[in-house]
Amino acid sequence: MAGVYNSFNNNFVKHQDVVTTDVAIIGNGPSGICLSYLLSGNWPYYNGNPHPLPHLHHKLNENPDISIIEKDLEYLSDGLEGRSSNPVALLYDALHHPNADLGSNAPSCLDWKYNRDNAIPHVVIGRGLPGGIWQDIDNSKLTLSLKNWMEMPGYSFEEWKQCNPKEEDGKYETQERASFSDVFQYYTDYVDHVNIKDNFLSHVNVKSVRRIRGQRINDENGESEIMSEVSYDIDRYSDNLFEVVCEQIDEVEGRGLEFKIHARNVVLATGTSDIPTRLGVPGDEKCYVKSDLEDLELAIEKGHINSGSDPVVIIGAGLTAADAVLCALNNNIPIVHIIRRDVRDSSIVLKQLLGSVYPEYSKVYKMMTGEIEYPGKYECYDKHEVLEFKDDNTVVVMGPTECRYVKASAVMALIGAKPKLSYLCCNGQSLGVNPKHSITCKSNPIAIDCFTHETAISPGLFAMGPLVGDVFVRFLKGGALAITRHIRRRKYLQKDE
Repeated sequence: MAGVYNSFNNNFVKHQDVVTTDVAIIGNGPSGICLSYLLSGNWPYYNGNPHPLPHLHHKLNENPDISIIEKDLEYLSDGLEGRSSNPVALLYDALHHPNADLGSNAPSCLDWKYNRDNAIPHVVIGRGLPGGIWQDIDNSKLTLSLKNWMEMPGYSFEEWKQCNPKEEDGKYETQERASFSDVFQYYTDYVDHVNIKDNFLSHVNVKSVRRIRGQRINDENGESEIMSEVSYDIDRYSDNLFEVVCEQIDEVEGRGLEFKIHARNVVLATGTSDIPTRLGVPGDEKCYVKSDLEDLELAIEKGHINSGSDPVVIIGAGLTAADAVLCALNNNIPIVHIIRRDVRDSSIVLKQLLGSVYPEYSKVYKMMTGEIEYPGKYECYDKHEVLEFKDDNTVVVMGPTECRYVKASAVMALIGAKPKLSYLCCNGQSLGVNPKHSITCKSNPIAIDCFTHETAISPGLFAMGPLVGDVFVRFLKGGALAITRHIRRRKYLQKDE
């Protein structure tokens, strides 16, 4: 069956065996890739480079020969500040990119060493090839993050570029950012280069995850209960056991054989862009209301929308909405841009980006504020909300003082997305900081112990990356560090008992 990397994986899929392992990682994007590297026995060590933060430099020099994985992460991360709410993410970022937010290019304070005795058996499950959503994004775009912030441990993006020279059209050579196509190819090559390819089970869909041993919270009554079912070949010392039901995706027939994985630990490492967020107003299901930028690009390509059409109404103030503005503008299509907040609100991401690094997004923000004008081609209504989408393509919008009626050729509602967690009971809602609402990366991430990344209500179930609020690749690596340390400590403590 196509899409499975190695003969071992191919055998257990074909025979529908129940396979046991220590860790099942759901998601093969940057989160899953990074965690696999650490679980494979690659550990970070302080390399002796002076750290610009004196208190952290002092702590690193205490027992410098011990791996960071064996150190007290809470102690090391105490006092660190930055653009993540997870302290271990800030710690890893401070070690690998010292003072990055201040524009420093100081060398990393980490070296990586491999020891096969430190490896923990695991499998990484993904619906496509390693790299996750990066393989599905428009290759012509540039990353929001700087190039070196996109890299994985042990093999830098710059090293990869040197090994993969190609003729450039000059577009990227002077950029501090990387093309999406380069990032995806880097992640694909990375799993080969660092010898973790055999841990990946690709073209596999996860159908369900359930606990069959250990403590769980009953979703109906909220009470703690103990599960205990018979399993195959599982160590007696394990208090937790999960059953992950998977299905091999057949590229021709669409569906394949079902198989099961029994794992002592499960890590949720998917992104959060699977299900577009709906506005929840009358008419938001109408066919002219779209939530995927590709729909606009396709309509323009086919000539369904052109310079003589009614305006495209773009809703949202994030990066995808900005991409839609640029797409319509570049094709001479009129735009009405609707934003719920005040255009000068400090939380608008476009306001936070440096124009020298992000010229295209700076242009859109200046259009929003009126600093750059396109009469008859672009109008921005900030502090406005959509009330209704009517059958005749009229969008009803309420502002601070009046109600507006906009006739639209199409509507792009680009206000974010939610993760697809249908394989969990009740879509994993009980795992959220607020269990009464759906999981989202910004307003309701999965609740975790911030130093282990174990979920607050389900021992043995972990989460990392966007699911816990770390939407930038530079910060998700801290989650891999925390999870690896905790799983290893728990495993060997239980064996000693």
